[in-house]
Amino acid sequence: MTAHSEWLLAVREQALDTVYQGLLEKQLIREQGRRVLGAFGSVKYPVTGLSELVALRGRLAAELVQGQGPDERTAALITVLHHAGLEAVLPHGPGAVAPEYRLTAIAEGQGPAAALGDTIRTTVAALTAVIASSAL
Repeated sequence: MTAHSEWLLAVREQALDTVYQGLLEKQLIREQGRRVLGAFGSVKYPVTGLSELVALRGRLAAELVQGQGPDERTAALITVLHHAGLEAVLPHGPGAVAPEYRLTAIAEGQGPAAALGDTIRTTVAALTAVIASSAL
């Protein structure tokens, strides 16, 4: 296992815990514990309200489908989804102004989102290497 692999595996749980804690504090999700097969503990984090999700989808649609300029947070999210290969979760509507073009322009354009794209590409490549090496 490479040094990158060991580092990513070491910080994975802490990073996930930090993200979940932040979402719990904002009351966007709730923690739901349960037992699987009566013996194994499992925790799920269902969304508590859909208003944030609806608002987020509205911002994404406004940017990708209607061609409005993104704010910094929306541009960062679009960049993360693009470089992680998750474009399928982004809105695509009828009469869209070339959403694929807009997606690429935002994710690989200028500013903080472009720098984030480089970091994401590096991280995804490292994670892919970790997964491939652990599967061998």
